[in-house]
Amino acid sequence: MRRLITLVSALAITTQVFAVAPQFWRVQSAEDFLGGELDGFAVTSRGELRVAPSMHKVASFNDPFVLSQTTAPNGDRYFGTGNEGKVYRLRGEELKLVYTAPEPEIYAVAFKDNALLVGSSPNGKVYRVDPENGKQTVFFDPKQAYIWAVQVLSSGEVAVATGVEGKLFRVNDKGEGKVLYDAADTHIRSLAEKKDGTLLVGGSGKGRLYEIAKDGSAHALFESPLNEIASIYVDANGEGWAAAASNVLPSAPPAKSQKNQQQKNR
Repeated sequence: MRRLITLVSALAITTQVFAVAPQFWRVQSAEDFLGGELDGFAVTSRGELRVAPSMHKVASFNDPFVLSQTTAPNGDRYFGTGNEGKVYRLRGEELKLVYTAPEPEIYAVAFKDNALLVGSSPNGKVYRVDPENGKQTVFFDPKQAYIWAVQVLSSGEVAVATGVEGKLFRVNDKGEGKVLYDAADTHIRSLAEKKDGTLLVGGSGKGRLYEIAKDGSAHALFESPLNEIASIYVDANGEGWAAAASNVLPSAPPAKSQKNQQQKNR
């Protein structure tokens, strides 16, 4: 009888140890979701959980920076890198070096008339490069320190954004260029063409977004609180989107006073 009572008591204790009370919690913000591990899902800025696009690695670079990219009509992609001034072609999953510039940085690449336009910096040029064999000729020399962006326009001309004098050039097929706009900003960092042929141009220094007509007349659309309009995109609806950046790190929040910290510890 004692053994039976002991066995029943042990079973009762074991049942109490392994009993689990239900727990409930609510996950409803981006911070809540990002506190865990996401596998196959993405979190929007509004705290929405969505299925993430599937990704796989296609190719790898040994270069420290990929600075620019463009796509050819046949789907080949071209990438400009630093700090050795290299341009690569991605065809399918094959990454191949096609050109090395005399200058170390390739901030701009564009595709025009079956040739690659490569803008090199510092004190570089816009080269016309054969995308198959890498042979090059000088297309345009703006005689500027930096070539930040190269855009093939609907007119067939080429817009070239430069610094440190903040000049935007328009270049014809013969490689003859003239200043289309001289900005107050130190650099013209980005540009995009609208459907009507006007250009959206982003500056660095003043952080302004300009709209420039075909005749070179311009006005400032927006003055950013940041100091650089780093990228511009015009969508299918004709709406312009701009990404801004700053070279100044945000200030750290003020340190809590010792008195407030003591109260919190209590």
